[in-house]
Amino acid sequence: SFLVLENDEDRKRYGVERRVHMRDGERFFTAGRDAASTEILRQQMRAAKTYRLQLKLRMLAEIERLGRDLSGWSVAVSNPVSRPVDSLRAGWDGELGLSVAKNHGPGAGPVTGALPSEEDQGDLDKLAFEPPTAQPALQDYDVDYRDLPAATKAMLPSVEKRVDRSSDGYFRMGGASGPRTLAPPRQPPGPVSFAFYGFPELPAPHVPATQPTLARWSEAVRELVATLDRRARLRNSKQAFHLVQTVMTVHRAQGRITHWRRAEGRYCAGEWTLRHTGRQTQPMLQYVYAGRRGVVAEAVHLGRVRDADAHDARFAFPLHDYSQVDLQRSFAGYSAALTPAGTAVVKLVLTAPAPATARLELTIDRERRVVLSATEVRNGKTAWTTVFTDFVARGGEFFARRSERRDSRGRVIRRETLEVEVADPQSCRTAMQRQIAAQGDVAMLGQKDPELAAAKKSLAAGGGGLAEHLRLATHYQSTQRWTEAWASFDRAAAVMGDKPAVPMMRLRLLTVSRRGPAMLEHARRIVTGWNAALRGGKTPAGIDFLVELLRTSVFQQVSSAEQLALLDSLAPLYRRPLPDAAPEYLAADRDHRDLALRRFRASALESLQRLAPALQLRAETAARHPLDFAAVQDYVSALGRYADYAGQIGVVRSKLAQPQSWLRSELRFWFQVWHDALYSLRDLDGLVQVGSEWLTKDPESSEGYDRWLSSQMFKRRESEVVGWIRKALDNADPRDPVGRARLQAAVHHAL
Repeated sequence: SFLVLENDEDRKRYGVERRVHMRDGERFFTAGRDAASTEILRQQMRAAKTYRLQLKLRMLAEIERLGRDLSGWSVAVSNPVSRPVDSLRAGWDGELGLSVAKNHGPGAGPVTGALPSEEDQGDLDKLAFEPPTAQPALQDYDVDYRDLPAATKAMLPSVEKRVDRSSDGYFRMGGASGPRTLAPPRQPPGPVSFAFYGFPELPAPHVPATQPTLARWSEAVRELVATLDRRARLRNSKQAFHLVQTVMTVHRAQGRITHWRRAEGRYCAGEWTLRHTGRQTQPMLQYVYAGRRGVVAEAVHLGRVRDADAHDARFAFPLHDYSQVDLQRSFAGYSAALTPAGTAVVKLVLTAPAPATARLELTIDRERRVVLSATEVRNGKTAWTTVFTDFVARGGEFFARRSERRDSRGRVIRRETLEVEVADPQSCRTAMQRQIAAQGDVAMLGQKDPELAAAKKSLAAGGGGLAEHLRLATHYQSTQRWTEAWASFDRAAAVMGDKPAVPMMRLRLLTVSRRGPAMLEHARRIVTGWNAALRGGKTPAGIDFLVELLRTSVFQQVSSAEQLALLDSLAPLYRRPLPDAAPEYLAADRDHRDLALRRFRASALESLQRLAPALQLRAETAARHPLDFAAVQDYVSALGRYADYAGQIGVVRSKLAQPQSWLRSELRFWFQVWHDALYSLRDLDGLVQVGSEWLTKDPESSEGYDRWLSSQMFKRRESEVVGWIRKALDNADPRDPVGRARLQAAVHHAL
């Protein structure tokens, strides 16, 4: 039996001695904990030792590669072997010591395209006004569209601009950023926005700033800049205005049109319409009429409307002549200085606060109350200059009918024309009413989307409409409850009836719900309808935008063969003829569409392993568009993939015969390809010769010096290279672009 003796009296009565004490258990568990802690500590010490060893090895590897953009130095000096080894490529191709890939030159990154410099980004001007940036951003950020002028917010889905800074040789650890898009600040994911279906954003009613920040300028400067702002004068005018603006961005070296946008607006005593369109962008109509403020996305036939307020009466036409902006608020913090520049002409210089070194110089005609020219200066050098000419008087105001912007080297980068007419107020209102009435088939919502709880409550009570059904659909989308999402969407579609917005909205939901066969069939029906409209002479508004929206939505989920078939059905839209007397920017659009279709087809053919037809198509595209960098780049890169280095060299030679036709980054790409091809052929004499030619045509390229020095090292010319490095280190001026490039290359190779 087992007796539990609870006290000393019971133990004494039965003659039982207590042999296990509590402190014995404590000793047992304490010893166990100590042993476990010791083992854990021992494991952690081993892990720390391993980490320190790995850290040391990584540091030694980094030091070994430090500064070498080409492997030639280490190969030629310390490791003379028959097959060159590129240690720097380890970040891309695996461990140290692997051989160089054939179609890349020594130390060069994968040829995926030239990194565009700031010079080559094109015209990324702001939509309403362009004050210079006071200071550079201190951290990575997304552009917050809520800070843009109210009239431009609704355009964002159609004017999204991207700057793709792909990773290059200086950011091999993934430090470079990817495409930048206009987007709200980063925030936790929430319900799907109605913008998913294409509804544009309508600015909320204006909330005036309680204490706006104003520049502390002299009274003379404040009076001068106040005369430039014509918004109040237009609002109080008894006449109506009709304006048509066309802005064309041109290639800096070739002068051909690379992008365009057009704005047409009417204004009459606080009521106005404004329609924007452009290359591959959706036409957007905004208006203030009959006490209502609205916006319509014409291609997808969706819009929003609310009651207008007093602030909405301010005409928001995107003039770039500084007449639609309060300079005292836009340049708060800047200092201002006035100097005479001729009869009735003064120069206003707005200087950014330290440590920034930018300033804006405006030449102003006091009598006509207009800006004659604007120049931005950065670090003491001209960044760009815009000149306004061909002034015409309309309704008591002077408007520049032409303007031209040039870059720091005097090359035209933007041309702008403006047509201004004064009209009878009644006829202007009639035209506005007709323009707004033409949007009768648009599905309209209010300025705000309903909250989920309110939408559920309204629908449960037997009410609700389009907005409430869409709120439930987007809610179920966010949780991937596709059965409920489709049920809510079908009810929303029933509310819209036969409105033309429904097919594209349905395609969007088919795409995200991954109903591949149904999505593809629906896309085919949409394209068939577009082609029928084209044959009937009624091309849908914003057809280029719609085609690209459909292509990008569908191509992600279909096979290459299905992509090719869809491209065939879209071909009539890509190749549609120009209207009679088409302006030059529409002719440029025709070439742009032809190039896009050819590139898409070539990519699909390559995915199907139909390599010969793909290469032939790329060759035809390069011949048809000989001055388009993307077209020729595709062909040259394809030749490299097929190891046709002689063909690469032939194409590059022909392009470098016209160096004035290419931007600096494009020139560098041609030389990179040429150099890589020669390296693949192990033509060391050619490497030296091409490197010398590179430096002659592009002396500001540090990579050119890098490659030239390494090609010298491959020729066993160590003493000459060491002498060049010492001379560059002693004499190069880092303030001069050429000197800075030489110094960078010298430091890399010296290390």
